[in-house]
Amino acid sequence: MSWQRLSLHFKQTHAGGYRYLDRCGEFMVQAVEKFRFMPGEIKVTGAKLEIPEEGVTADVDTQQLTVAQEFPKDDGTLFLSLVEGLASLTGEFFTPKTVMTRALALKSYWPMKSEEAVFKASLNLGDSYHSQLGKSVGMVPERKNIDVNFTSGSLDFHVIVRPVSFEKVSVQRFNPGFDNTPEHKERLARLNQKAERIDIKSPCAIMMELDLIESNPPVEFLAKHFDQLKKQEAILMEELVIK
Repeated sequence: MSWQRLSLHFKQTHAGGYRYLDRCGEFMVQAVEKFRFMPGEIKVTGAKLEIPEEGVTADVDTQQLTVAQEFPKDDGTLFLSLVEGLASLTGEFFTPKTVMTRALALKSYWPMKSEEAVFKASLNLGDSYHSQLGKSVGMVPERKNIDVNFTSGSLDFHVIVRPVSFEKVSVQRFNPGFDNTPEHKERLARLNQKAERIDIKSPCAIMMELDLIESNPPVEFLAKHFDQLKKQEAILMEELVIK
């Protein structure tokens, strides 16, 4: 077994994005035409977009833009291009006064065969401080989480490693009705491709969640931000080998 990429995440918070209320429609049109997003729910308070065949979802409103991708099939190249594209559209159409924070996150998991195996593996992570604590409290350690924040200048790097169980892994599949339009049939076909992407066969896993947040980030260095997160991930994957 080894670490497997589960998902990628992006979140940008901004101030003064009030033009969302005026120009959301144009933002949606450009996202659909340029990046093949499928429009979802559209409200005054926010709008949703999706590329189901790539496992990508996006949300935007007056205060933030979020993008996520489940089960990415590449090294994050597609995800980064979509994030850069939507962030550019946000700046173009909503003209926020400032970008306050930008966060990029990665989730990876190490599949395990049972609850007992994942609990034992979690106790092998990091040092053995839990053994001494167990002696102090007169109890046996069962499982352990790692939760650490690191800082450097305007960057905050949050690392969580913990045992998890995949309690409910379900997919939705759709069949077109007799009178559905070609456009609706295409939409359902794309949604079914999303269902085919889900591939979790193990009931439990060790989950590693990495979140690199920058305050008052320079807009043009988004790719550099993502590269830095991937380098940190590579280091931790070598350090945290599950036994």
